[in-house]
Amino acid sequence: MYGVNTLGSIAGVAASGLVLLPALGLKGTLILGGGLDMALGVGLLIAWHRSRRPALVLGGVLGTAALIVVILGGVRFDPALLSSGVFRVGRVIDEGQRDILFHADGRTATVHATRFRSNGIRVLLTNGKPDGSLSPAWFERCDSRAPRLAFASDDGTQVLLALILLAHAPRAEVGAVIGHGTGISSHFLLASPALTRLSTIEIEPAMIAGSRVFYPANRRVFDDPRSRHVIGDARAFFAASPARFDLILSEPSNPWVSGASGLFTTEFYARVRGALGPGGVFGQWLHTYELSDGLVLSVLAGLHENFADYRIFLMSGGDLLVVATAEPRLPVPDWTVTRIEAVTRDLCRFLPMTDPALDRIAVADRAGLAPLFGRGLRPNSDFYPVLDLGAEAARFIQRSAVGVASLGGGVVDYFGDSQPTAAGFDTATTSLLLPAPRVKAMLLAAQVRRSGVDSGWSELPGAAERYLLRVWIGQTAGGAPPGNWRGWTTDFWAARRALHGGSAPPDTGFFKLARAFVDRTRSPEGVRAAVAFGERLAHRDLIGAAPPARVLLQEAMAGRFWVPPDDLLDGGVRALLAAGQPERAREAYDRVRPYSTRAPGDFRLLVLNASIEQARGETQP
Repeated sequence: MYGVNTLGSIAGVAASGLVLLPALGLKGTLILGGGLDMALGVGLLIAWHRSRRPALVLGGVLGTAALIVVILGGVRFDPALLSSGVFRVGRVIDEGQRDILFHADGRTATVHATRFRSNGIRVLLTNGKPDGSLSPAWFERCDSRAPRLAFASDDGTQVLLALILLAHAPRAEVGAVIGHGTGISSHFLLASPALTRLSTIEIEPAMIAGSRVFYPANRRVFDDPRSRHVIGDARAFFAASPARFDLILSEPSNPWVSGASGLFTTEFYARVRGALGPGGVFGQWLHTYELSDGLVLSVLAGLHENFADYRIFLMSGGDLLVVATAEPRLPVPDWTVTRIEAVTRDLCRFLPMTDPALDRIAVADRAGLAPLFGRGLRPNSDFYPVLDLGAEAARFIQRSAVGVASLGGGVVDYFGDSQPTAAGFDTATTSLLLPAPRVKAMLLAAQVRRSGVDSGWSELPGAAERYLLRVWIGQTAGGAPPGNWRGWTTDFWAARRALHGGSAPPDTGFFKLARAFVDRTRSPEGVRAAVAFGERLAHRDLIGAAPPARVLLQEAMAGRFWVPPDDLLDGGVRALLAAGQPERAREAYDRVRPYSTRAPGDFRLLVLNASIEQARGETQP
């Protein structure tokens, strides 16, 4: 009985996916399946009651036929309703807000492509969940007189996934992309003249067909002879293919989508690592929204377990790219790939992509996170599928990996090398990469530093921060001490944050003014320590930040916080560790942690705690 049931299930899946869905669609297949089930019941009824109750048999046959006719004529599968994603957003999008450009019931999902009438954004959806979108700028002619734009919607993520990975392997010849989506990532990889073959692996053929609504923005993935589509499962592809790849980009659907979490396991990463050729690089897309810090860590732990080096890029407030390699060192990115002629033509409607901005997308690396993953954190696995089990719950309760999404936004970095990660400083007022948090912070720092403010200064971006700095300078230029030192220090720290966001180089004039003022007015010791602490951190001088950190921590133990607790926690602990004082770092962490605004399990807290424990273990006899 078990064997017959299994064979029947296999036959049903094969018939439905390969024959019925393409021929009848989702509605027809469901009705046929229901009709067959009812026909089986009628057949049993006839066999048992043919001679004794003919009226019952006739009623069953007629009733079944009538029900099927009613369903066929009365039930409407509305594409607008099916593509609204009500399970995710809790509301049905009004039918008049969108145009349905494509609809198909595929083997594994129902695929739609829509266009919003209000803003022209085109969206590709599987089972009502967006899997990629493009703004209308991609379908307009290049015009040198038109204002150039920053990335919007999913534009930046799809483009940067390809270009950041390509920058780590600019001479790559053979590549693969897991997940076709809109086809934009494959299109930009194919802009490289060095690439000779690119395989785009997609399990759902309807997704490829639906993505044609984005043509010609994705034209190379369809027209370029170096491009080929592989219809099938990515795990099966890499298990069966003997080929070696110079680069592999994995951008499947969200891990809470059925079947997708298997592409985020340590076993899959071991398979991918084996498919990389010498010097090959692997890129893994992952989001921070609708996940928790712990779930993101389970994926990063799998990458840490399988790759000798990696670097994490935060491309927007919610999208990560991890670039990894099996080689001892990941190459320094070569941003000249963003100036390939085909790339610049594709981005002719957008703002320039500068090297300083690209540098600031990087937020962490393997060396900086090694203390955490060296403590045996369990990775997401086929045998311990923590991501598969937890992602659906995280989506349902709208969790967010706040700690991971905040990397690069504090007073210290999460790199093994504590020196500045980027020497350049982009002083432009805006950037193509504006959605990236560290790029936005760098641009704000440049805007706040601008001199020669005219009468319209309040209309410029960063107006609130500029006003705060202006008021603070007015207070500090005088010779009299402020009436409230705590208020002055709070303003100093807020201005310091605005002036030095995104790893902006130290503003020496700002710190010179602050030092002269606290010396002239004989300020309290905690105020002087706050100024020195902020200046040393701006110079990335962790050892030099240790003495003022000790003063600030002593003040905090007495209930006097001269800098925000989280900044004192990050900067103070890291400074004491750099100075070779892990016991003091442990004491500082334990004393300041209760005042932190971060929730238990926050990624940043876990890294700090692991760094302390590692240092304590190394210094013990």
